[in-house]
Amino acid sequence: MPFPPEPFTYHGGCNCRSIRYRIAVPAEMSRPLNIYGTSAAPERLPMSVICQCNDCRRTHGQAFGFALINVLSWASFSLRSQSEEERKEEHKEEKVGEERQEDWIPAPALFDATTGPRLDVPVLKDSTLKFFRSSPNRARGFCSNCGTPLCYFAFATPDKLPEGWYPQLDIWAGTVDRGDLEKEWFRPERELWTDFGLEWGMGITKKGASGVTRCRRYKLED
Repeated sequence: MPFPPEPFTYHGGCNCRSIRYRIAVPAEMSRPLNIYGTSAAPERLPMSVICQCNDCRRTHGQAFGFALINVLSWASFSLRSQSEEERKEEHKEEKVGEERQEDWIPAPALFDATTGPRLDVPVLKDSTLKFFRSSPNRARGFCSNCGTPLCYFAFATPDKLPEGWYPQLDIWAGTVDRGDLEKEWFRPERELWTDFGLEWGMGITKKGASGVTRCRRYKLED
């Protein structure tokens, strides 16, 4: 199911909530064309994908990755200090079931399209959002407090980028708030790097995990 043509916003973040993000997708005709699409059937971002590359497999500790490809300018972040004491004090001020007040920072203020994450920006430097360079011109963001993998950012000088490239920020789908992720349009629509996929893993993405025993819950007894 394609993403809706009207503007929409989705949210997510890490497991300890030190990092929150907001992706504000504009109306369909204001979205750039997806360079992975075909001329016969042009597509527009965002795009929901399964990735079979080795780096994503190791990053997630899973058989394959599941990402949402967005334009960088659509994203904003709310970052908390990496100081444990400060986080504790902030948490005390929050009421159960109440959303915290976010100070949203536009992603381009934190990510440079040609050089990568702006590690000298104080609010980023002091936050729990850290980065691992998995390959040249690739930065994978994660929370240094809870370990949640959050995003993937590809950057390079314009002469080394494909024609039509927009600075993109990939969000790992498992970090999207459940109320948003349950929407049908987040279902994966494309599978990437299949030359590196596990045969049985790609079998699951193609045919589903039929025959696997399902357990509604699993709990160790106290």
